[in-house]
Amino acid sequence: LAVRASAAWSVADYDATGPTINYKERISVVPISIGLKKMFWIGDLSLVPYVAAEGTFAPLISAEAEIARSGDGLRYLAPKSIVRTNERGDGQAAVAGIVGIGRKLGNTVVYVEGRYRHALDRIDRYDEVYTETELLTNYYWLDRKTTMHSLALTVGVQFVLRYHRQNRIYPWAPLKPE
Repeated sequence: LAVRASAAWSVADYDATGPTINYKERISVVPISIGLKKMFWIGDLSLVPYVAAEGTFAPLISAEAEIARSGDGLRYLAPKSIVRTNERGDGQAAVAGIVGIGRKLGNTVVYVEGRYRHALDRIDRYDEVYTETELLTNYYWLDRKTTMHSLALTVGVQFVLRYHRQNRIYPWAPLKPE
């Protein structure tokens, strides 16, 4: 069992498209996670499967949107780009389940993992649904309650600073006791 901590830069896009409107938003966050990881050693196999569970808080960095509307028959509405950071929450809390496989190469571990992150709260502010009046009056756009869950495949490299001497992947100890 190991403690696992990470930070990353994440960009998520979401679209809301209908017959007369096309809304796209790009949200940038910095997910900061801490959790537990359990590795499963299978004989002398150099690939090590693992599972992990973690909690995450992702502070919001930016939220930018583009909206276009086909018009209402009386006027043409040009596409509009707006910054929506003030209409979004400060960040989002989530929990994640992870399944992966890693291979050790010296002090470096190369890994591939699948991750499902389940958001615990909404990305939009709870109290400010009608703040962008131009979107409401001109484009007939009203924010919905939005929660962003994610499913991701990650390929990565870890550099191990220090191994515990009793760890099976300690680089200066034999894999099997003599």
